[in-house]
Amino acid sequence: MKKFLFLLLSTGLLAQQQPNAEKLKSDFNSNFSKQQTAVFEENKGQMKDQNWQPRPDVLFYGKSEGMDYFIRNHGISYQLSRVESWKEEEAIKG
Repeated sequence: MKKFLFLLLSTGLLAQQQPNAEKLKSDFNSNFSKQQTAVFEENKGQMKDQNWQPRPDVLFYGKSEGMDYFIRNHGISYQLSRVESWKEEEAIKG
């Protein structure tokens, strides 16, 4: 009788744990699919430097969370950015 009761309880516990494992798998897949993928756009003259001069050496460019990347004639360049604080703006009265 004790073996039967133990088997019954352990089977019940495993059945209760299974949805949790499925939920973890589902959460992982959901989070994985939310990750951004790299998208490249061709530079057709729209890329300019800080002096508004064209950058024909940039072939492709893209942007991802906090990073801009550039595929150039002779390699890859990237620029990282982050927001350290936000400035509160006052409402315009008028």
